[in-house]
Amino acid sequence: MATVTKKELVMQISKRTQSNVAEVQDVIHALFEVVNQHLGQGNRIELRDFGVFDFKRRAARTGHNPRTLEKVQVKEKVVVTFRMGKKMKEAIGPLASKDGSATPPGSARPGPSAAPSGKR
Repeated sequence: MATVTKKELVMQISKRTQSNVAEVQDVIHALFEVVNQHLGQGNRIELRDFGVFDFKRRAARTGHNPRTLEKVQVKEKVVVTFRMGKKMKEAIGPLASKDGSATPPGSARPGPSAAPSGKR
């Protein structure tokens, strides 16, 4: 799977809408600013068929420093979550496997029979 950058999105939208690249970039920047502003105020954002940005409270817990394995207390925190909307679920449906993880197009997951057995 490839990574698509904001610049590439701007170029694709500009081409698709036959709009000026600078205008599209301004609109996308404004969209991100408004989304961040509303999330910063604690507002839930619902974009029909695309998805929902919401909040989830993570309880305080005991973690560990991976280098020293020393136990550390992790404070309670609030994180932003994203739940896919209907059209996004349909768009990525072929990528998702039964266990919920995604498989890139064209790559087959080896099953138990495909694993090397070491015998010849």
